[in-house]
Amino acid sequence: MSEMVSASTGVDARWVVMKFGGSSVASVPCWQAIRDLVARRRAEGARVLVVVSALSGVTDALRQLSKCADRDQRVEAATAIARRHHDLLQLMGLPQPDEMTGKSLIQ
Repeated sequence: MSEMVSASTGVDARWVVMKFGGSSVASVPCWQAIRDLVARRRAEGARVLVVVSALSGVTDALRQLSKCADRDQRVEAATAIARRHHDLLQLMGLPQPDEMTGKSLIQ
């Protein structure tokens, strides 16, 4: 999944903005579909800007985290969110940023 898609586009090429979020960014097959969609648009000569919003359920998890009064609960909730992203990175064969843990996000 970590392979790059490259195509040469001119500076005069039109921009296409493609926004993905929720369940459309929650799994490796979804990211492969995004890669293919972007590659097709680039092959058509477009310059593509990909905008990605939260994985499915993450916005709700962040809302719940913001309501946690107890610090330990906040750390646990933030760690679960970070773990979900780490797991997806691992499945995609992408590097793991060790500084992104629940504890480092809360402190």
